Amino acid sequence: MIQELPIDYAKTHVTARSRKHVLEIAAQMLAEKELSITERQIFEGFMERERLGSTNIGNGIAIPHCRLDCNSIRSAFLVLPKSIDYDDSEYGPVDMLFALIVPVSENDLHLKYIRVYWRAPRISSFLLYKVNIRHMFFDHI
Repeated sequence: MIQELPIDYAKTHVTARSRKHVLEIAAQMLAEKELSITERQIFEGFMERERLGSTNIGNGIAIPHCRLDCNSIRSAFLVLPKSIDYDDSEYGPVDMLFALIVPVSENDLHLKYIRVYWRAPRISSFLLYKVNIRHMFFDHI
């Protein structure tokens, strides 16, 4: 069993127009925590990964990720008040992202975390958690 992934950065009310825009925001957030690489490198890593296949896993969740020459695994959690069209897949729009950057030397660690989050939407407690997050952050505006 892997340990829970620490979230380096969490932000709610992230207003984004598109997948590209939200990935730019995630890259900016992660670059503030990981000083060994630039925001541009992170964004380009995310876009390169998206060209291989969408990281939209359904139920309004995407897990953009990439391996870079960084010092440690970093993650960010973003919640959007309004869903965006993340891709043309059957999984629909996205309003939550778990963004990951992982050192190139970590061949499988990020895949283990991604598997955990990929399975999470299938667990009713996670869906309840997602509904509660939306309620906490957006119902009282």
